[in-house]
Amino acid sequence: MKVLFLLNDAPYGNDKNYNALRTAILLQKQDPSTKIWVYLMSDSVFGALPNQKERAGLYNMGNMLTDILKNGGEVKLCTSCAETRGVTSIVPGAVFGNLKDLTHWLTESDKALNF
Repeated sequence: MKVLFLLNDAPYGNDKNYNALRTAILLQKQDPSTKIWVYLMSDSVFGALPNQKERAGLYNMGNMLTDILKNGGEVKLCTSCAETRGVTSIVPGAVFGNLKDLTHWLTESDKALNF
């Protein structure tokens, strides 16, 4: 199965990104054959910044994305969204993408979840 997670909101301030990524991580653990794709748009691109400082009791979106990548998932950031926000350095393994990449994932995925 191929599952696309499409994230839009800023990485912190609400639980949308946290819930999306912990669901993706659990899917990978439950069935390692599940292909996880995470596409970051709008303010969610800030979650892929490297070297985020984790505050006590809070999650670290960069670490969660890294876990997904280490377990065979793919993470892409909307290039124009990242450029608009000055995001040039991202967690290792993540890549900059475009709408062609997103539409390919949409047509290839078995499920697409929008957060």
